[in-house]
Parts: sequence; C-alpha cells; structure tokens
Amino acid sequence: RDPRWMGCHRSRFIRCLRPLSTVEVLVISVACLLLGTAGELLQPFVGRSFSAGDLLANAAGVGSAALWMVGRMASLGQRRILSAAAAVLLVSVMIRPVAEIRDTILQHRAFPLLASFERAVELSAWSAVASDISRTDAWKTDGQYSLQVEFQSAQFSGVTMIWPVSDWSEYRSLFLDVWNPSDESLRLTLKISDRQHAESNFDPLDRFEAVFEIPAQMPRTLNVDLASVREAPATRDLQLEEVAALELFTVKPLQSQYICVDRIRLE
Repeated sequence: RDPRWMGCHRSRFIRCLRPLSTVEVLVISVACLLLGTAGELLQPFVGRSFSAGDLLANAAGVGSAALWMVGRMASLGQRRILSAAAAVLLVSVMIRPVAEIRDTILQHRAFPLLASFERAVELSAWSAVASDISRTDAWKTDGQYSLQVEFQSAQFSGVTMIWPVSDWSEYRSLFLDVWNPSDESLRLTLKISDRQHAESNFDPLDRFEAVFEIPAQMPRTLNVDLASVREAPATRDLQLEEVAALELFTVKPLQSQYICVDRIRLE
C-alpha cells in the first residue's frame, strides 16, 4: 500500500524499488537471526541436532549482508570500512568448510586408507555419541597419531565415521588397528551401513554388526570380511558401492573407558 509502489508496471519494476533505511536493515537482520536460531533449536525434533557452528555461520551471513547494505547508504570512507568488515565476517566462517573440502580431497587420494588421523581436521568426518574423541600420540600404528575415544557411562557410547569414501566394492577386507589401554577388556561393536539403511528406519537387521573382545593392554587388528558385510541385511544385500557409515560403540560401560583406533583400511 506504499504510494511509491502505486501504478508500477512490471517492465518498470526495478525503478519502483526503494532503498531500505538503516533501521529497516537492522530489523530485518534481527528477524533473520531469530528465525535462524529457532530453526537450530527445532532441529532435535526432526531427527537432527543443534549446531552452534551453523548458528554462527547464520549470524555471520546475516551480519555481513547487513554491513554491506548499510554501507551502500554511507559515505565512501564508511562504505569501504563496512564492506571490509562484511568480507572479514564471511571469510572467518569459510575457513573451516574450506579446510574440510581440502581434507576430503586428501581422504580420497589416500583411499583405500580410510583414516589415519594424521590431520586434525579428519575428526570432522566423525560424530561422537556419549563419548569424547581426540587425536593422541600415546599409541599409533601409522604415522604420528591415532584416534582416542573415551566411552562414557551411558546406554550406548561410541563414535561414527559419517563421511567415509563410499565405494568399497573392489575390496575384500576391512582392517582396524585397536588398542585398549585400560586394565579391563572391552566389548566393542562394529556397525557398517549403506545409504539405503535409512529407508528401513535404521532397523538393526538391515546392517552389518559384529562384536569384538578387545583385551586389556594389548593391541589387536580387527579383520572384517566384506562378503559378510554385503550379506548381513536380512532382506537384501548391503550396497558396498554406497557405504554411508562405520560405527564403533560399546553398550552400558560401567565406567569411562578409553580405546585407541588407527589405520582403518581396505585391502
């Protein structure tokens, strides 16, 4: 109903646009931030999880846009300062994604070595559930580092590689080097699933699952025949061309326990 819009013809639409005021830009920016925050808070209700990183990226995007728009209405000197600030905001949240893209390229080049944990950013391919993960040099079988997983006292505690190189179809075996530094043995469950697994609502009968006894203070190499992985689902073959996740977990640990994993590879 703004009179400045009255009588605008489609061919003259651009001429009818008016610049936003600084106050309007700020109001829209706050509304976008609130909407983005609400979206993140609602993630757990749709099977996803809240991400502070995503919230920060949303804020940086909104902030950089607001700075740029306000700068269009400022003097030349102020415009340059605000444009530079907008660019810094965008670059600050791009560093991590660019590093992960680079690591993905290195991961594919190293294949059939799936993980060796020599690069700190490798941990971004892993998701911890009721556990803490970090790199350690206390024990390793390849390079200088291995993955240290601290299982917490919970119903299920573990870690999942959610971004593996997906095509395992040309290989026969999966190997993992494992070391249990605690004074008690640990029952470790290994799960492998493909992309189609989600269609079964993550039915346990629709994936590969095996339990290994990891003795105390003794390294062990786990060997998994990929033919048994393919045949594991009850009603179909697991698609080794589309492996989606590799998970290591333990059930109801009585206390926090550590385990180190290194040189996950196909042969």
